[in-house]
Amino acid sequence: MFSRSPSTKALIVLAAVAIWTASQPVLGHASTWKKLAPATAPKARAYAAMAYDPVSKKVVLFGGYDSIGADLNDTWTFDGTTWNKVKTAVAPSARRFVTMAFDKRSNRLVMFGGVNAQQVLRDTWVWDGATSTWAKVKMKTSPPAGSGAMLFTDPHTGNAMMFGGFNPRNKVPAYHTTWRFTGTGWQKLHPKTIPIPRGWGVA
Repeated sequence: MFSRSPSTKALIVLAAVAIWTASQPVLGHASTWKKLAPATAPKARAYAAMAYDPVSKKVVLFGGYDSIGADLNDTWTFDGTTWNKVKTAVAPSARRFVTMAFDKRSNRLVMFGGVNAQQVLRDTWVWDGATSTWAKVKMKTSPPAGSGAMLFTDPHTGNAMMFGGFNPRNKVPAYHTTWRFTGTGWQKLHPKTIPIPRGWGVA
């Protein structure tokens, strides 16, 4: 056995750090915000649904409500430079407090529920980025009416997942249930440990 001098040990450490650093991916873009000024853009709104669609490689925006409190049902796409209002033959009804996420299994954006001036909704719609069309899903099973649920893509299964939501007309207004989108319905899951009930959270 032999002992290394402090200088030798330091060189070994520096070499190891250099090798590790060289193996890390180089980011192609700076981590900064840049304010854009597109010629056309959606009107000011709050509580709309928005998600990235990898099929069309565009961000999709739907609904929300405007500065005078009117619910909206317009659809917009953004390619990183330009906003484009999409006119569709069929579209969900106007609503706010609605969420949307991509489902890799069906290659569709999935949107659930929300609320308008009359009621809390429980319908499910899918957006096809290849044809720029909306379709209402005829559900075999469906979560109860709710708004502000957390809808997200599970990176392990590719399914659109949903947790929570809020319905002010219920005695217990916030949900703590977990659902998985199957393409034709929602499958209720029963994990052993669950967060407390909530709406308008993030996942």
